[in-house]
Amino acid sequence: MERKVESGSGQGTQAGFSLMEIIVTLALLSLISTILFQSVVTQWSNMQRVSAAFDRAQSLPLRAALFRDVARELVPAWPNSPERVFNGDGSGFEGMTLRPLSAGNRKLTAIEIALENDSTPQRLVIDTGDGQQTLVEGIENGQFDYFGMDGQWHEAWPPKANPGNGFFQDQAFFQTPALPEAIRLRFQISGTPALWVVPLENRHRLPFRLEGSSASGELF
Repeated sequence: MERKVESGSGQGTQAGFSLMEIIVTLALLSLISTILFQSVVTQWSNMQRVSAAFDRAQSLPLRAALFRDVARELVPAWPNSPERVFNGDGSGFEGMTLRPLSAGNRKLTAIEIALENDSTPQRLVIDTGDGQQTLVEGIENGQFDYFGMDGQWHEAWPPKANPGNGFFQDQAFFQTPALPEAIRLRFQISGTPALWVVPLENRHRLPFRLEGSSASGELF
């Protein structure tokens, strides 16, 4: 490649770029492009992480409130309906609630809330018989516990030992309550610990039952 340079006297001189100059120029352009691309990718990744963290901060309290609404309205089941009786362990619980997800008003509904997937990460799902709904994703080290009138947290409900009513020592004369005093869910999301504790408002009410064998029904 040659270029013609006009001098003041009108005489032309020949000048050009050597192959080495072209290679060096292309190498510099490639290096600059790579640096700019990596900078853009890093910035985008940081923005995505910040956006995800912001979304979690906004939605997790709302999801916690939804979980509390459903769990707080759990009710004792009719004794001759063992499939509706409250049972819980470290991975979740099942029973009946007066505040299902799909109903705007109080309605007696069989429900199951559980941590899916034994490995990490886990999902917290709610099943009301109409299909599962995912409440929280990306859970690590999830664990449910149940509080008894003995002032202790139990890994399962009903617990292996009768927790009594908290006032008498002769616990053998008292049946284990149908519902615990409270339910606790401990977990982590992205290394950040979370703790949801829900006291059960209807634990001392008379048992309820569902009309027929359907998954949901009106109160009798």
